[in-house]
Amino acid sequence: MFSLRVFLEGEEKPRCDGEEEIEQRVAIFRGAVHLFRDVFERPGISFGSLPDERSENLCVLGVPSAIEPAEFFQIASSFSDKIEKLQCIRNDTSQIMVLQFDSQSSADAFYHCFDVDLLPLKNAICHVLYTRDVYFTNSLQDACEAPPGLTEIPTCTFCLQRLDEHISGVPARKVDSFDPRNSSCLVCWYSLQSENTTCSVCPTSENLWVCVICGFVGCGRYKEGHAIRHWKETRHCCSLELESQRVWDYVGDNYVHRFILSKTDGNLMELMAPSSDECSGCECSGGSDAFERSCDTKLDSLKKEYEILQAKQLESQSKYYEGRLVQIVEEQEHEIASAIERQASARLHKLQLRLDKAEKEKNFLTQLNQCLADNQKKWENKCHDLEERGSATLKLKDQRIAELEEQMQSLIKQL
Repeated sequence: MFSLRVFLEGEEKPRCDGEEEIEQRVAIFRGAVHLFRDVFERPGISFGSLPDERSENLCVLGVPSAIEPAEFFQIASSFSDKIEKLQCIRNDTSQIMVLQFDSQSSADAFYHCFDVDLLPLKNAICHVLYTRDVYFTNSLQDACEAPPGLTEIPTCTFCLQRLDEHISGVPARKVDSFDPRNSSCLVCWYSLQSENTTCSVCPTSENLWVCVICGFVGCGRYKEGHAIRHWKETRHCCSLELESQRVWDYVGDNYVHRFILSKTDGNLMELMAPSSDECSGCECSGGSDAFERSCDTKLDSLKKEYEILQAKQLESQSKYYEGRLVQIVEEQEHEIASAIERQASARLHKLQLRLDKAEKEKNFLTQLNQCLADNQKKWENKCHDLEERGSATLKLKDQRIAELEEQMQSLIKQL
């Protein structure tokens, strides 16, 4: 079981393209992650089997920063409804996905499906770990402090990769060493590491030839042909084969120390190899028996023909499998393009639905605006009529008052 301590630097808002259900289950943080492993847990990688200690929380390491949580849900579409919560902890180069499942069986199924698997569209390998807990803190000291019973997984100071088989996927090799400071010999204060001999141009370590003039190491003609290329460039005609310790002459196109030219028929006759147990001074080493020499020559010729045939077969098989790899890559690219097209069509369909809904709302608002405009005009006419009626009433009232005043004055005069 693993434990995560996160030095929190900030929080971001998830971008899920309007998918509110996914957005409610996603939380994005920025910070530095410190990974701790159980001290008593046995290190090692066992593919196809589940660890003894498991939980419903999984941690996916090494996810490229270009993958958003919504895209991760699409990659793990078969488990999207089983993921209750996703916490994304990212930095400038990569990110870690912490998943909380609804059951232990769902977490185990996700572990079987995606552990040391290739992430599509991003060409990245993810490693899945069972996580005990995730602790967020704003203190760097608390994030670096190991919990009881746990130890932090160290990182390489050069490449910053986690030095653990669970994380990197590369099995570690046990290296035995000793302290030379206790030795009185000055030579023991230094350690030499033997290295495999390889071609000076390419990393090939098989079928190597050494130039006997300048010491150039090159691969044979059945590999990349750097040895014969060295002869063409420098005209150093003799090379020693490391595997058999035989010297080859490029000018004569033969082994110079194993063949001599017969004076009778002009054919090449094979001599005994220098490493043979037979004596070199007696008559048997000179190849006196013509029948044996002929058989050896034929066997050597058959051996060369078989090697050439085998090289051609290997070359044809290499071309066939390279073609198959190209075909598989094309099929994968076609599948990826189809998936992108399906995703784009689905998004276009959603946008079309939203556009239709917006057009309906626009038509409704247009009709409502027209009705309100008609009502406004109607009420304006009513107000105008009321104003005219009011002014006419006031005129009649003034006239009536004037008439009454005249009548009052005439009445007063009469009295």
